[in-house]
Amino acid sequence: MNKKHQISMGIFSFALFAVLISFVSAGVIVCSSNSDCFSGFSGNEYCMNNNVFKNFLNSTCVNPGLENSYCNSVNVPTLLADCGTDSWNSWSANYCKDNNVYHSRTGMQNGCRIINTVSNISGCFSQLTSDEELVHQCFNGCLNGVCNGGVVNCSSNSECGISGFTDGLICQNNNVFGNYITYTCNNAGQQSSYCSNSTAVQLDHNCLTNQVCNNGACNNQNIICTTITDCGTNGYVGALFCQNGNVFQNFTTYSCINPGTAQSYCNNFTAPLLKQTCSSGQTCSNGVCVTSSINCTSKTDCGRDSYVGEKFCDNDNVFQDYRTFTCNNPGTVNSYCSNNIISKLLDECSRDCSDGECTEKEHSLNPDYGFNDDLNDTEKNYVYPRNINFDAFVINQSNESVQKITGNAVQVGSGNTPSIFGNNLLLILIILIIIVIILIIIFSLMR
Repeated sequence: MNKKHQISMGIFSFALFAVLISFVSAGVIVCSSNSDCFSGFSGNEYCMNNNVFKNFLNSTCVNPGLENSYCNSVNVPTLLADCGTDSWNSWSANYCKDNNVYHSRTGMQNGCRIINTVSNISGCFSQLTSDEELVHQCFNGCLNGVCNGGVVNCSSNSECGISGFTDGLICQNNNVFGNYITYTCNNAGQQSSYCSNSTAVQLDHNCLTNQVCNNGACNNQNIICTTITDCGTNGYVGALFCQNGNVFQNFTTYSCINPGTAQSYCNNFTAPLLKQTCSSGQTCSNGVCVTSSINCTSKTDCGRDSYVGEKFCDNDNVFQDYRTFTCNNPGTVNSYCSNNIISKLLDECSRDCSDGECTEKEHSLNPDYGFNDDLNDTEKNYVYPRNINFDAFVINQSNESVQKITGNAVQVGSGNTPSIFGNNLLLILIILIIIVIILIIIFSLMR
């Protein structure tokens, strides 16, 4: 095996070792709150019902703060622009075209269509358009908008009108009836042609055995809804609020599931929609973009909780002052910092206290200090900390005096040297096993 190959194998082994350690030491938390998951508009604008819509991605954090946490996202179609309806001017005077009588009109056509073919983005449009309609069919030609030799009023029944139910439907004998108007072209295609109509009550449709006719419609007795309007009107609800530094408001969308059937029911979905983006130099407070500064958003902006001052004695015990910081009204223009100092008990002395320290030879409260009773009389003069960087004490048993030694180097009896590995023995053992396996792989490849 050449030297270059050995170096490559060494790098691979080190990378494998790092990956194994990372898997042992930590898990992955996807989200701790809804703010860790993206919510906002996604995709391009598109046309629906001749208006402009865009999907709003609403996300929530499931199992927040746990290793099995994940973001659940739902797309909600949201109306961005109402493109309006067509508007027309009055019909023009009759004129001749192709030996027949016509008239025309102009108007504005409004609607939704793709306005950017490259990015596939839709939007509203408005354009001037025209409409032309046949007024009379002439058999002897047309002059100045009038048929020569008389007018042929109709050539078919459809030119007289569209036959159908009118004036609404009614209930008779638990079935749906209505006034049906029939249009007829008499002497069709002749100069003596004329239109007529007649109205009669006719059956529209029969109701099923499990249905009841009501207000001209067959309904199941437990029908909840037939259209979306039976459930509610889409719109904004509640007050404005701040999210991700911008102004949002909840928007509720209603829907009718299985409309017009016994299985029908109403459903609604509420999601926050962006109402206003706060500009640079502004922040959102109580649903409003403001330019006033915010003093703090969390307690870390105010300071770090810590002990202050020197240790002191109180009731023959050791105390020290501890200061905590608080951010009041966080994230608002009314935010401000405050702090509070309280005395905390550090050590309970079995005898008495002097200058912020227990004077007895035993250190009764702090679990990081202790004697080793297995040492001989000379070695028992030492008391050592169980952890590194703690204060140590030397006890002279002849006069029971106490001497404090500060630092991380403490003299102890033989065989009793403090170890920084005491609480991490299992982790060290796992690391040693992994190193041995890696070395075996390297030596086997070098042969």
